[in-house]
Amino acid sequence: YVINTLWHRELSAFSVYQITFYYLTGQALLNLKCILAANIINANYIKQ
Repeated sequence: YVINTLWHRELSAFSVYQITFYYLTGQALLNLKCILAANIINANYIKQ
């Protein structure tokens, strides 16, 4: 029973870590896309 509880705690801590990691990675990728889009728009604007 104790081992099961410890295992469950480790598992939930790990999933929280994973969710946080995926969330931060997603945010970083979104920011990157926005920056790239802005650069492309600026480049096209300067060309005109």
